Amino acid sequence: MSKSNTTPTVGHNSGNKEVTLASLVKPWMNADKREAETKALLCDFIVASGGTIATLKDKENAMRIELDTAIVSGFTQTVQNLLAMATKDVKFKDAEDAGYPKGNPVSKDFKSKAGRKYWQQQIGSYRGKIVAELVRRQKDPNKKGAQRTPKDYATKTRELLAEISKRLSVFAGETKTGTLYNVSEAMEIIADAITVLDSEDGQAATVFMYGEQMRRK
Repeated sequence: MSKSNTTPTVGHNSGNKEVTLASLVKPWMNADKREAETKALLCDFIVASGGTIATLKDKENAMRIELDTAIVSGFTQTVQNLLAMATKDVKFKDAEDAGYPKGNPVSKDFKSKAGRKYWQQQIGSYRGKIVAELVRRQKDPNKKGAQRTPKDYATKTRELLAEISKRLSVFAGETKTGTLYNVSEAMEIIADAITVLDSEDGQAATVFMYGEQMRRK
C-alpha cells in the first residue's frame, strides 16, 4: 500500500508534488529543532489517511508496514543493506566476532546479528514516537501538536490582520510626508486580505501559506 494525499491540509502542500508517508517520514527523522513540527505533520497525514494507534501496532497492517519501510529508507544505505538481509544470512554474532575493535558501539556495527537487532529496534523506536504522539492527542486533542484544520489558520490570520489594522489606525492621522498615504494603503490591503480569507478559497490559500512558512523556518 502506498498512501498519498493531495487534499490541501496543513503543511502538506508542496505545489503539484504528491505527498506520501515516505516524503514526510524522512524530514521528521532528520529534523533537529523542528522535530515537533515535522512529527505533527506526519501524524496529521497518518490520521487523514485513516491511520490509528491500533493500525500502527498491528504487524500485518499495510500502513504499519509502509511506515516501517519509510523509516528504514531514512537510515544510511549501509544500515539498509544490513536490515535487508535475513538474520540467518548474517555471518557474525556480534561486533567482536565481526572484527570490530573492542568497545565498538552497537550503533556502529553494520556486520553482525547484534548490529542488525539494534537497527531493527530503532525502527520500533521511531514508530513508537508516532504512536505516543497519537496517544497524547487522543488524551488531550487541544494541546500543541493536535491535528489542525485550514479553518484554524484562516481564523488566526484574520485575528492577526485585524490586530495589525488596529495598531496602524493609531498612525492614520500622522502628517509626516508619505506616512498618511502609506498607512491608509496598508489598511486597505489588510481589509482586502480579510475579505479573501472569509471565502473558502481564501482559507485553502492560507493553509498553503502557513505550510511554506513552516518549511522555511
